[in-house]
Amino acid sequence: MKPIHAPAPAAADVSRRRADALMEWLRAYAEVRIDSRLFDERRCVPPYVILDLGNRGLLGMQIPEAFGGLALRSVDFFRVLEQLSAIDLSLASLVFIHNANGIRPIMGYATPSKRAELLPILASGRELSAFCLTEPVAGSNLPNLETTATPDGRGGWRIRGAKRWNASGWAGIVSVFARTVGEAGRLGQVTGFVVRQGMPGLRVGPESLTMGVRSIMQNSLFFEDVEVGPEHLLGEVGKGMEVADEALLIARLCMGALSLGGMKRCASMMARYAGRRMVSTGRLIDSPIARELVGRATIRIATVEALMAPLVETLDAGGYPAEEACMIAKIVASDALWETSDDLVEILGGRGYMENNPAAQILRDCRMLRIGEGANELMTLSVGRRVDHSAALHQLLSDRLGAPEISEGLREAALRARDRCLSGTAIQAMGDRSSALSWAYTLAGRVAIRGLVLASARAAAATSRRSSSEPMDLVVAMAERQYATAFKEAVEGPASERLIMPARAILDVVAGYSAAIGDIEQAPPGMEEAIDPLLRRDPTGGGFPSMGHLPGNVDPAKLPPDPIATADAVIEIASLTTEQRKRLADRLLRRREGVVSKSRPETSLH
Repeated sequence: MKPIHAPAPAAADVSRRRADALMEWLRAYAEVRIDSRLFDERRCVPPYVILDLGNRGLLGMQIPEAFGGLALRSVDFFRVLEQLSAIDLSLASLVFIHNANGIRPIMGYATPSKRAELLPILASGRELSAFCLTEPVAGSNLPNLETTATPDGRGGWRIRGAKRWNASGWAGIVSVFARTVGEAGRLGQVTGFVVRQGMPGLRVGPESLTMGVRSIMQNSLFFEDVEVGPEHLLGEVGKGMEVADEALLIARLCMGALSLGGMKRCASMMARYAGRRMVSTGRLIDSPIARELVGRATIRIATVEALMAPLVETLDAGGYPAEEACMIAKIVASDALWETSDDLVEILGGRGYMENNPAAQILRDCRMLRIGEGANELMTLSVGRRVDHSAALHQLLSDRLGAPEISEGLREAALRARDRCLSGTAIQAMGDRSSALSWAYTLAGRVAIRGLVLASARAAAATSRRSSSEPMDLVVAMAERQYATAFKEAVEGPASERLIMPARAILDVVAGYSAAIGDIEQAPPGMEEAIDPLLRRDPTGGGFPSMGHLPGNVDPAKLPPDPIATADAVIEIASLTTEQRKRLADRLLRRREGVVSKSRPETSLH
């Protein structure tokens, strides 16, 4: 994982000052210009916000100064994202997707001419970027990518396929990943390309309405033989996954930063409310239940900070942390924010369920982080699958964090989990060998997650200069307990393993629920969204229901072609004499009244 064009960050003190200025501006700007609830309800970030963010440099935070960017170092880039997510998780998600998924492939892998053309546009926010990897049948299962790049015989390719969940509604610059087509139509490896909106064959599809982060537009993108040349390549032919993996690595760390900002906002609201709310025993904050909820939030925050710190330091030292470690950071951080946002709603009670307070929106928005850039459950399995093969992960544990015993324990847990799950009785219970192996990988992944958290917490506690009021000792104690539990469950099997029944048995059990609740599927009339047939170019298309039987309506299928609806007819009418136009107007009037003579061909104007 090495970009063709190396990053060009600013000096550490310059980067820090720029980030501090951005954070100070964001705090003031949020007071008077950001209305998160309104953005959420309208499902749209107002254009002035995008313009303001672009003018301040937030849409080109790590782009080199030569292209108009701020060239922030990673530690400062993530600080700004943390600040923005504390203000609005949806807006922060838009900014991180643009800066990481959208810009990184172009900044690191585009041709020099494309970098010179596109990076200044992206840095200023004049256009947004999209990252088109996910497909309707290939989410986490990337080997199933169906978008193709077929050679056109002239040194270029024609891209054909469909992508979704790209934050692409406003994007003018799109990184797309497709499998090249070789001889005899055989699909090859993934290759990356950068394309622009407006290129023939690139079409924006319908918008997907989401539960949270609703001010980001999520549109499908269709590539219908989009012609690209070598100048559109991202990296080398057949090495597109290297380009995508670099962007995803950064994006997962961005999610860690977003989760930190969100948790700190939740903890602040919890403490403010509990310090003011009076209950029968006095202030709510004096209740041990409330103090436990707020305390858990502080532990989660300190845990994620300890986990993120060495990974960010590695980036700023010019390297890349282990991919598995970045996956783990995303898993732990997004799970922690989800739990903290739920605790916020809980401590606020009825107020937490009210839309005029931000708790409900935070809960909806942060749910995306657990499935974006790879669903947490599937990434846990992926981490477990890599345990035996990731030298970078074990090097991080042993050398960087000084925990060789955890590295060895992880290998042991993975081996014992695999041996247990692949025994004859276990395979029979799981249904087949593949399912049993996937479960073993999942258990090993859980050990890896808890092992890295523990090693990071110990390292942070040993070198921390924090005040004694911060709970690092408790963070370590809780991490040790969670690691021990994960190790034991991998070796012996968790109690929940009994729930893994054969698929047929599960389907039979659930099918029985219909006796109590029926088989429910709502099928209301819905909204009338299609253009009225009498106003469309083609009155017979669009699936609009026929209303010809109603007074004042006609059957669209029986309408004759309208000569003034085509460009040719318009040109023809413009060339008519005054007398001919009068006759045409008379004929159209008579046709509306249903009295056109069938003996004369209506297409004649003479």
